Amino acid sequence: MPLIGTTNEEKIWNYLKSKGLSDCGVAGLMGNLYAESGLRPNNLQNTYEGKLGMADAEYTELVDKGSYKNFGNDRAGYGLAQWTYPTRKAALLTYAKNCGKSIGDLEMQLEFLLKELTSYGLFNKLKTVSTVLEASNIILLEFEKPASMNTAATQAKRAEYGQKYFDKYVQKGSADHMAKLTPNTTYTVNGVKISEKIIPDGTRWQDTTKAKKAGFSAGALYKSQKKLSGTGHGKSVTIHNTNDLPNVHDDGEQYTRATFNQNMNSSRVHFFVDDTGGWQNLKAGTGMVPSDPVGAAEVSWHSGDGSVADGGNMTSLSIEIIMNESPEHDKIARDNGARLAAWLLWKNGLTIDKLVTHTYWVNKSAGKKFADVDEQCCNPISGKKWCPTYIFGSSNKTSAMKNWKAFKALVKSYLDALNGGAASVTTTKPENTPSQASAFVPRLTRPEAGNKYYITKASGGYSSAVKGSPTDALCDVLANCVGYAYGRFNEIVGEGACKYLSPVNAENFIQYKGELEVGTEPRLGACMVWQKGSTLKGTDGAGHVAIVEKVISATEVVTSESGWKASKPFWTQTRKKGTGNWGQGTGYKFLGFIYNPAKCCQGTAPVSKPTTTPATTMKKATEAAKSLKKSLAGTYVVTAESGLHLRAGAGTNKASMILLPKGTKVQNYGYYTEINGVAWLYIQVTYRGVRYTGFSSGAYLSKT
Repeated sequence: MPLIGTTNEEKIWNYLKSKGLSDCGVAGLMGNLYAESGLRPNNLQNTYEGKLGMADAEYTELVDKGSYKNFGNDRAGYGLAQWTYPTRKAALLTYAKNCGKSIGDLEMQLEFLLKELTSYGLFNKLKTVSTVLEASNIILLEFEKPASMNTAATQAKRAEYGQKYFDKYVQKGSADHMAKLTPNTTYTVNGVKISEKIIPDGTRWQDTTKAKKAGFSAGALYKSQKKLSGTGHGKSVTIHNTNDLPNVHDDGEQYTRATFNQNMNSSRVHFFVDDTGGWQNLKAGTGMVPSDPVGAAEVSWHSGDGSVADGGNMTSLSIEIIMNESPEHDKIARDNGARLAAWLLWKNGLTIDKLVTHTYWVNKSAGKKFADVDEQCCNPISGKKWCPTYIFGSSNKTSAMKNWKAFKALVKSYLDALNGGAASVTTTKPENTPSQASAFVPRLTRPEAGNKYYITKASGGYSSAVKGSPTDALCDVLANCVGYAYGRFNEIVGEGACKYLSPVNAENFIQYKGELEVGTEPRLGACMVWQKGSTLKGTDGAGHVAIVEKVISATEVVTSESGWKASKPFWTQTRKKGTGNWGQGTGYKFLGFIYNPAKCCQGTAPVSKPTTTPATTMKKATEAAKSLKKSLAGTYVVTAESGLHLRAGAGTNKASMILLPKGTKVQNYGYYTEINGVAWLYIQVTYRGVRYTGFSSGAYLSKT
């Protein structure tokens, strides 16, 4: 039976719960597994990576193939529980072979783990344990038994890890918890990804105590199910704030889960929004998904004014913006809230004066009405709700109004962009099935307003590119081939950030490609690169880049592109290979295709053979690292503009083994040697078919 969940963490939690462990038992066990392996089933003990000259994946592969014969006796910790003793490692290997699974298979290791826990007499203890600390110490002292197990610090730290999982997956005070929710579908509006999890019609209160606390009786409808404003359309958009949850990545999911668990009392809102996107709990008439057609917006309970016909509950669309974490988090959450608010106003044909606060409705309920809508939005009433607290940013009315007007101006800027380019406003298709998620969707129209892949970071987007020239009002990296191609390449990957390529001069894209594959045959989503002139220095032209949207044949493609100083910010073009220049004209030289790593781009073109070869040679430094610091371990990227030497020893006086280009990704396992106050990291990298292990200055490496 396949494991349930999208991450190792979710899969482990759901698996252990399905086997009957208590919430505290699962959390305490997972906290220890995290301390041992980071919940990675192919994790090789860090100190042995240097000793054995192998990292996680290679060690696992060689054990699976039988090429490495010393798995049982090498004393290297391995897997979820960092199995170390020869008899236990041998038993693990035998179990994997009997299951026909890789030694690093997650499900196999979980099964083996429970067999061991049962044989140790611990499994039943974890079924009945009632605190995370107790469960954590059972595993620490009776199963894992590290050298430091009897120290108070170790016991506290492992229990702390476990408590984080308990807090994340168990709604405090509730027995009817569930693991992370899966949205019914997702869609994107104005650059904000929305996870749709609308409370089904007909849902009723199940728990008498919870219902009574919220002012209902068991069996009563859990949501109003009445049409907003009587028409299914919002007459305004109300902004709320609620607290960010500690140690939670997707707060909107957590609040949605609490809503579905019937743990939010009488509160029901249309959207929860944080730095990761939004979760939709009620119909809002978006027209984006079949479950939420235009004209279907329903009443929410958010403004504390009951069923007053012209009150906030009955007429206004509601957004809870989750803030109060860090300045960076709150900036992004605030921006996502502003983008969604602008889109809802635009979708409902509303003007900016229809953007209001929770406090607006508090004043209305108190019989206070102001000619200035902002005055009513910010006027405090003693003992009454003061919201949105974090957007107000102050208990002083003057300061709060200033901050509210700044937020309102941000919303207006997005609303103006939507109104100014309404014909070009589009949204992404729902990603509710694997086939849709994996299908390549060509971009044949210009990027829509608010699409963060085409907006600079300074303006709230994902892009590190410079602004285009002339600067487009909707997507400020346009007009520019670099900004466009950089954004489009990453939009196809779809990770909510620009992680691939570098926005350098177009002709230098291949030099800064990192580990991306380059070839001479077209594939969907690939970035085509042309050099201008002969120097690659930009002094005789900066080159050109474009993205492949359709592959007609091995010699003909359709591209999407933009250009510096171009008369329009976007166009598509049919390009033929011809003599090899793919139609770019004189003065340009075609350098190749940078292939997109997105799943939807794999196997999408007539590629006759791979353009890279597996590593067949290994080159290693002559010196060994002198120090170990586990916090250094991780993936790094070369930041030096001119490249970074990988050397046979620590220091600039040691022989260079290879010059790594800017953007190259390398791996460090915590080992280093300090020279003149600089940590020279002992790193591994495969470059042009050769696997190198050596030293590079940490001053020119950035941890990802």
